[in-house]
Amino acid sequence: MNITDIDDKIILKARKGELVRQYSSSHHSLEKVKADCGVVVERNVQKAHQKLTEMKAENIDPSSREFEEHATLVAQQEMKVEQAEALKLKFDTLSASPSTDGQRFITLCRDLLADWLDEQFGATIEDKEIFYAHARKYEKEFLEDCESLGIREPTVMTRITE
Repeated sequence: MNITDIDDKIILKARKGELVRQYSSSHHSLEKVKADCGVVVERNVQKAHQKLTEMKAENIDPSSREFEEHATLVAQQEMKVEQAEALKLKFDTLSASPSTDGQRFITLCRDLLADWLDEQFGATIEDKEIFYAHARKYEKEFLEDCESLGIREPTVMTRITE
């Protein structure tokens, strides 16, 4: 069995996960966490609206096949705008709550926060063990799933890094 234990997607996901873990464990003040999460939520809403505006501004011949595809893409982007607005509403509700801790903000904004942290600090993550541990975690889950389905364990496993 061949295992892809390192590729760009694995590296990116592991790096983002590590950055969020470091951010969570660094004990930032509630105000800083709230401000950082506010930035990423607002940026997400703006990007979603901007992309929708750009998509609606495109001129496509209504008689072409591309028109139907474009209409589908516009509908999908409208849904993304709704999701971004819903997240902003959740953020605003959480911000108004007096008994909120920073971890709840991090949990709510995890994916957006991970992207933002990766833009700023992604180059600082150089420990290869982080990437290997991430790959091993999912490899282990895969093998456990195979076992639960009654699939025999492979006799030989070859990893990309080997």
